[in-house]
Amino acid sequence: MKHVLTTREKVLVLILAVIVIGFCYYNFFLSPLNESISQYESMSSELETEMVLNTAKVQQKQSMESQIAELKAGGASTIPEYNNSQNLMVELNSILSEAEDYNISFDATSNIDYVVLRPAYLTITTSTYAKARDIIDKLYASDNIMRMSDLNMSTDAETGKTTANMRITYFEIDQNYVAPVTASETSEE
Repeated sequence: MKHVLTTREKVLVLILAVIVIGFCYYNFFLSPLNESISQYESMSSELETEMVLNTAKVQQKQSMESQIAELKAGGASTIPEYNNSQNLMVELNSILSEAEDYNISFDATSNIDYVVLRPAYLTITTSTYAKARDIIDKLYASDNIMRMSDLNMSTDAETGKTTANMRITYFEIDQNYVAPVTASETSEE
């Protein structure tokens, strides 16, 4: 014997079918679609942020390159390449030849990223304060970019000779420098 569904049962089966279809539609179509859209929107915003940052970097680099070109055109000094010691010694010899006596000692070089620091300790003795000051001015005006610190000058009351002690740090560019790879750069690859 076949059971004929009543109107009430047909309505309940129809409601159940709509609920099952709605559940399947939501779980197997709408929910994954919304997750994909959300994921793509997130990726899109990350890429837009990265693009803005890269655009800013490019603009900054172009600005820096134009500034460098302007400085070079204006005759500004540039930082020499690493291992400039031969040219440096020739220049120091010509400047320090005016001193009665001098002593220079170099420490080991160190690096800050691509910049090589070449520290030196210099003692000069001249017949007058003016000559010592002239030598210091020439060192400061040198084509070799440097920083002078710990300058101490004294004049002997009996002989009138002036002695100047100073620390000089020369700066050079290491053309073979390779920037270390950061963890964020390796995770992007």
